[in-house]
Amino acid sequence: MLQIIRFAPSPTGEIHIGNFRTAIFNYVYAKKNNGKFLLRIDNTDYKRNNIQYIDNIAKLFFYFKINIDQINFQTEYYVKINKYITYLKNNKQVYYCNCVQYNEDECSCNTKDNQDGVLVLKKINNVKIYDLLLGDINYKHSDVNRIVLLRACGTPLYNFITVISDIEENVTDVIRGVDHITNTYKQNAIYLALGKKIPNYIHIPLVLDESKEKLSKRKEYNYSISILDLLKKGFLRQCIINHIIRLGWSYKNLEIFNIEDIYHLFEIKNLNKSNCIHQESKIQYINKKHMKNICIDDIVFYCTINNIEIQKNYTYLFKDKNIINRCNNVEEYIYLCKIINLDYMKDTNIENLDNKDKQLFIEMMQLSLNKDIFSQNQYQQILRILTFNKKDGISIKYIIQFIDIEIFIIKINNIFKIIN
Repeated sequence: MLQIIRFAPSPTGEIHIGNFRTAIFNYVYAKKNNGKFLLRIDNTDYKRNNIQYIDNIAKLFFYFKINIDQINFQTEYYVKINKYITYLKNNKQVYYCNCVQYNEDECSCNTKDNQDGVLVLKKINNVKIYDLLLGDINYKHSDVNRIVLLRACGTPLYNFITVISDIEENVTDVIRGVDHITNTYKQNAIYLALGKKIPNYIHIPLVLDESKEKLSKRKEYNYSISILDLLKKGFLRQCIINHIIRLGWSYKNLEIFNIEDIYHLFEIKNLNKSNCIHQESKIQYINKKHMKNICIDDIVFYCTINNIEIQKNYTYLFKDKNIINRCNNVEEYIYLCKIINLDYMKDTNIENLDNKDKQLFIEMMQLSLNKDIFSQNQYQQILRILTFNKKDGISIKYIIQFIDIEIFIIKINNIFKIIN
């Protein structure tokens, strides 16, 4: 039987480390089992849907060269709803509830012949959840509220339209986070009421932020969790894949690998059952490892998504592995190439510095002049700002060979003019 696996994001925010990891697990699982990989845009939240997010989702799959066998939009299945409602009504599996304020102990709508209100699924006994990773999951009907299928206006709720979509797409396997287990119980109840086969489930552990809270696409962080942001900051695609796969999966002591390796090594049994933490320091470490194998395609990609004009000299440093090995990301590499091209060194106007770095630079100079001494860290930061307008980055001893001393002196004199 052909296995059909889907990834179903909602276009209400940018794809982040957590949900892109789910996408990759689904994709790798599909390829590992010679199955089909579907992308379904769950676009039923009209208030928060954003066409830009839909576009960005499609771009990410293109950027990472992930082949999608079929793309669907969940709203396409609205025309199928009546077919399933008719079946449920004919089999007396649902009832209308028109309580102004629902109270489980007081509501008696399931004994009445109401013709309006919200459409509710009748209680179904023996609903079970079996997970290929976690095994049998104990869940009781009393642990969830009643299962509403349709709002009073006739629009479907999430769990009902999800089941309809999965049935229509012949989905056989569902991989998603453990935070969906309540939804899984409700969806299994709907499958049973419809007389349809329940798909295989794999509930993977969550990705937490550095404060050990669940990652959220609507929460602001002081570090990047958005995949698009990471790409624009110069993180390599192979690094991002490497990092997110390692969040909850391992193979022996292997730490650095690419997606081709994963096709051969990936096994469900090797998935962890506990939540994992996305650490900025870890993805930076992995990116630096992958920078050793940087190629022209990485440079072109970075320049393209950042709308940077590609220069001929951007491949100049490929022959100097000593410098490449010390670049943390493509952004730093491009800065070094610009130094060679004298883009920054030609600009002797200190006013063109970023305000934050310029103020820091002036304060450091004043402090050093008063003390008549530079610390090593201050010295390196001053040199970096003067050479490529950036106080952090690769050690100055590896870029000093590219500095134009005459222009460097002019910049120092300009700083003294500001201080005085």
